[in-house]
Amino acid sequence: MKYYYITSDFIGGAIAYKLLKEGNEVIISQVQDLKELGNGDDEDPETKKRRLSLYGGVFKKLSMPQMLIQMRQEKDKDDCFVIFDFNHLWKYADIVQKMGFKNGFFPTKKDYEMEMDREGAKELVKKYYPDLTIGSVNEFKKSQDGIDFLNENEGLFVLKGNAEGAQTVCPDTKNEVLAKEELLSHLNNEAASYEKGGFIIEERIIDPIEITPEAMWYNGELIAITVDIENKPMGSGNRGKQCGCAQDLVIEVPFDSEIARIAFPPYIHEEAKKRKGLFIFDAGILMKDDKFYFTEFCSQRWGWDAFFTELAMCESVSAYFEAIVQGKNPFKFKYGVATRGFNMDVDDTRHTAGDRKITWLDEVDERVWLYDMKLKNGECLTAGCAWDLVVFTGGGATINSAVTRAYEAEDGFSFSNMIVRPRFDFESTEYKSSIMNRYNQSKHLF
Repeated sequence: MKYYYITSDFIGGAIAYKLLKEGNEVIISQVQDLKELGNGDDEDPETKKRRLSLYGGVFKKLSMPQMLIQMRQEKDKDDCFVIFDFNHLWKYADIVQKMGFKNGFFPTKKDYEMEMDREGAKELVKKYYPDLTIGSVNEFKKSQDGIDFLNENEGLFVLKGNAEGAQTVCPDTKNEVLAKEELLSHLNNEAASYEKGGFIIEERIIDPIEITPEAMWYNGELIAITVDIENKPMGSGNRGKQCGCAQDLVIEVPFDSEIARIAFPPYIHEEAKKRKGLFIFDAGILMKDDKFYFTEFCSQRWGWDAFFTELAMCESVSAYFEAIVQGKNPFKFKYGVATRGFNMDVDDTRHTAGDRKITWLDEVDERVWLYDMKLKNGECLTAGCAWDLVVFTGGGATINSAVTRAYEAEDGFSFSNMIVRPRFDFESTEYKSSIMNRYNQSKHLF
């Protein structure tokens, strides 16, 4: 197939890169000005320059107007697959579908808004999810209102911003005074970030088992169901600053498993039948004392790094897309594992350092997924956009074999001043929230 790939920040750029390496024709468009997305984002000149340099030297990048002109002229639309790598690109997906493209990953405005509409999500759970419980959730638009709430209420809470870049804060401590001070500090010092899209303060459930079931359909037909278990903090033992994902384990599960029944009631299957192309839906779940607590929905958005992990469970990236277009399960392995490498080199512009050399061995190439890269004079260098540098993956018939392959890839990669959560931490059962403890305590549902 020919692939049309549309992005703003190349969050899934490694996918396009691997499709190209596998011999496919890949046509790329990168949003030049984030205001095109309609969410009012502003970039300083240096940040924009770095973002637009991502995957430079790899692809010739078209502007969105140029891309839309070329796509309108495409004669073999049925032999193309269109990828929008994040659901904030929904308005372009709408235009492209109206051109007659049928194969692809097409987010809608409703998909994008579902993650931010916490009240709407809760009403959906109340109506259609008999097995899920909703914890106490409070929504705010102004930082001061959140501060007042924390000062007036006792208990442990989690702070979650709706806008991209607004940090989720779940204090490590169980001391209410210290935990509250941490949340207040974020609301005071990062008010603009949280007020941009609003934020929630929700009741914190102590020592839950957190898992994320995900289902995928193609043209309304269920193809596969997986469960993602991930570590968000950067430090071993789930300590330290939170990021999108630091390690994860993905497990393919049967359609008739208990977790599939809980996470995907008949209503979701009926909604999926209305969608064309690839449709993905997941539901965040916390397990505690035989109860299942709902956290959030993600609709028509791949989880990063979990999608890289899923691709490691397939024969190749091309094989994944070719299988789903035929309505087939693409997975070769039952288990996938990923661990992320972080660029801790910060330059004097307060960005991560750009133009730092990245090298890896050819034999681990298929298991290396770069977030932050560009090619210059034949060398692979950092663009300096973010500390999220690279993801190492492995797939296998057992968890152990998948872990081995992921960490073999990390061993075959070289970058100065990078940190990665170690293998012993991934396989640990010495702390309650470890991936393996959560797997062992939830696998009876799989």
